[in-house]
Amino acid sequence: MASSVRKKPGSTLRDKVSGVLKMLHRTVQIEYPLKATTADVYFVDQRSQNFPTRVAVECKDWQSPLNSKQLAEIDNLYRPSLNNDEIDFLWIVSNHELAQGPSQRVTNLKRVVYSTYQDFLSTMMNFSLVLEENIAAFKNHESSRNFLQLETKEAGKTLESATRAWLAGDSRALIVFGGYGLGKTSFSFYIASVLSAEYQDGTFDRIPIRISLSGLYAKQDLRGLICSLLTGSEGGPDVGNFTYNLFLRMVHEGLFVLILDGFDEMRHAMTAEEFAYTFEQMSPLFAGQSKTILLGRPDSFFTEEEEDQILSALFSEIDSPESSFEKIEVAPLRRDQIEDYLRLFSVGAELGSSLAEEGHVKRFAYDEDEVDILSRPVQLHMFTKIMRKHMKMEGKITRHRLYSHFIYEFIKREQSKEARKVEFGEAKLGHDDPRSIFMQNVAWWVLADKRENRFSASEIPRDLIPETLTREGRKSGSLREALVGSVIERISRSTEAVGTKGGAVYYFPHKSYLEFLVSEYFCRVRFSRQMFAKFFRNANKEIISFINDGPPEAVENLKQGLEFVRGHALRDFYKVAARHPSYNVPIDPKSFPKLTAAEVFILYELVLSTRKSDEEIDEFVYEVFRTSTNLHRFYAAVQIACEHLNRSQRQNLVEKLIIFTFGSIDEKQLESMYSNQSTLFHVYTADVAAMRAIFLGNCVSIENGIIEVNLRRVWTIANDIARSTFQVGEYELDHDGVVTYRFDGRTHPGINDHVRSLISDRVFARVPMRISGNLADVFSRYD
Repeated sequence: MASSVRKKPGSTLRDKVSGVLKMLHRTVQIEYPLKATTADVYFVDQRSQNFPTRVAVECKDWQSPLNSKQLAEIDNLYRPSLNNDEIDFLWIVSNHELAQGPSQRVTNLKRVVYSTYQDFLSTMMNFSLVLEENIAAFKNHESSRNFLQLETKEAGKTLESATRAWLAGDSRALIVFGGYGLGKTSFSFYIASVLSAEYQDGTFDRIPIRISLSGLYAKQDLRGLICSLLTGSEGGPDVGNFTYNLFLRMVHEGLFVLILDGFDEMRHAMTAEEFAYTFEQMSPLFAGQSKTILLGRPDSFFTEEEEDQILSALFSEIDSPESSFEKIEVAPLRRDQIEDYLRLFSVGAELGSSLAEEGHVKRFAYDEDEVDILSRPVQLHMFTKIMRKHMKMEGKITRHRLYSHFIYEFIKREQSKEARKVEFGEAKLGHDDPRSIFMQNVAWWVLADKRENRFSASEIPRDLIPETLTREGRKSGSLREALVGSVIERISRSTEAVGTKGGAVYYFPHKSYLEFLVSEYFCRVRFSRQMFAKFFRNANKEIISFINDGPPEAVENLKQGLEFVRGHALRDFYKVAARHPSYNVPIDPKSFPKLTAAEVFILYELVLSTRKSDEEIDEFVYEVFRTSTNLHRFYAAVQIACEHLNRSQRQNLVEKLIIFTFGSIDEKQLESMYSNQSTLFHVYTADVAAMRAIFLGNCVSIENGIIEVNLRRVWTIANDIARSTFQVGEYELDHDGVVTYRFDGRTHPGINDHVRSLISDRVFARVPMRISGNLADVFSRYD
């Protein structure tokens, strides 16, 4: 009998159990001798000082579950100690669930308890209140009333189904990327609630713990955040016997699914180095048998290098980090989801069925722009709240209009407080009143100069405060008055929490507030060249979207500023500038030679947006190319030509462009280019003929009179020029589109006899060149 239950000195399970118990109890021993046997682990539970409990633990890390006979043998070994009160309880811990018969056997044994190792860990700390809190938190969250099942960008998958597939797999981390307002936080509340209910029902084997990472603002580190969250100090549930080290042990053993929401909010208040350091502190949450969901905005990482740096810190305790996490991206709502939500809203309790009868449901005749605006659940919810008071608003309800309303309501509330009132004369509340101006000024300063959404009060330049607030500042001071009457918030009272000196630290709690206020500043203020340079360098697509939806003044400023662009500029800038009223008239052919490079891109976006025919676009592209006489214009011409030719088959245009280029180059230069492939063609001028020759010699190949245009080479030429002028982003070559054009130069009626004689019997993949002078740096790769 004794041989079948012989001890295993050095048992891994025994050491794990004793290690956990030592975190909670002072008296813990392994291989503790009793009268009839030796306990794997012996400990005294002294949580009740008057009634200490002596417990012997028998650890069985066998490959198979214990059967009834083995349980009886174990009981026989310890029964003398139980009967003689040498121990109060026997605790049998194994790696396997018991079958029905053995489970009943244990129930009939007096003062004997059986647990799996995971159950053993669960008894060390009581998370039952956390489960109830998760369920209640979702019920109280505003999204629970009309919760929307989000979808991933991978077709046919909901975010919930993708999450459950990951839970069933082997990877330890799931990174959920999603843009502004796509419902990531709502989903984090939802999935924590659903999984908590399933854990209570016994259909899910991990305890969900949701942690808002924005709480790191007010805590010194992640440990402080978790401890405050799970010990009730933040008004949440108090986990009995909580210790941080035991919590980490339980994470490692796979007892939890951690839901970490808002890693993009950490980025607002941290430098990249601090971000990486904080993620490195989080790495224990991704080790062992852990399962951790991490949610945030994809633009938290400005470059791929930064993303790699941060993620490598996050998974520093994983041997093969690239195989230990998955990424999914949340998709915007579809049109039918939007309409279903608004239909429920219109006929539901919020507005009452009478409004539906009055025909307000029919008001939502969306175009594509409105669908895009409402495709984010947060904005959709905002929209329905505004509709309560403004069902008869005129015009489209744009994102700019939504945020204008929010800022307006905020300022109006501040003005209703006696201590906050300021005189603003004829200013428009929510746009150019003193409080709005202060917020816009600070937002611009954060974007353009501070370059970080975290700042102490002492860092804020005093000239950002409007005179009205300065003059009417109460005894607390004008800066304090400006700050407390704004959407800017304080991060933490503790300077140690953020590693700065000299008082509290402030930030814009929502990135979209910052972006909206920058767009308002851009609309209100007359910019210098230096300010335009800062704007184009730092503005993102969200700011551009607000400008696009905003008043005409912003478009006027944008049109003016695009003339000063140097370096990279987003294509969306030019799309927005195309709204300028001066472009609402037919293009005068005589104006082509006078167009700037910026105007070329603006007009090209205009002809695309107004759905001109391909033939009309052909003519526009040709005239731009034909009249380009400087490097900036030539870049614009080549770039739009490449994009248009790549998008669809435009054979007539490409022939017209190449015939013009041949005809625009001096006959002697053409002879020099195509007379002998072993002779270098020397380019030493910087005029338009030289640029056309470089274009022709590198983008056009000739084989016995057959002319081939390679758009990959055209795209490369355009990008090479852009490096020395400016570059409009997002003009990418579609390799699945049209990339080559061919026609016979020997028979084409547009090719003159001189050109025909040069190309008929020659083979030139590229014209060998030597480029000197001002164009040498631009086209160095062709030399």
